[in-house]
Amino acid sequence: MEATAASRLPPLLTRFQQRCPQVDITLITQPTRQLTEGVLTAALDAALVCLPRADGQPACPAELACTRCFMKR
Repeated sequence: MEATAASRLPPLLTRFQQRCPQVDITLITQPTRQLTEGVLTAALDAALVCLPRADGQPACPAELACTRCFMKR
């Protein structure tokens, strides 16, 4: 996911920052499980994760709303 963060996110974050300059963004990279737990506990507002998780568990718990952002080709 770090390669995705480095290659795909900069243009998206630039556009977002131009449209919403009042929003502060902090980007971190962590394993999917830690990111989803962070959202569930409100430590994070949002997360981008890979699907499916490497351990075979659902990447998107039922308590979260998940949206596909892009597909790896």
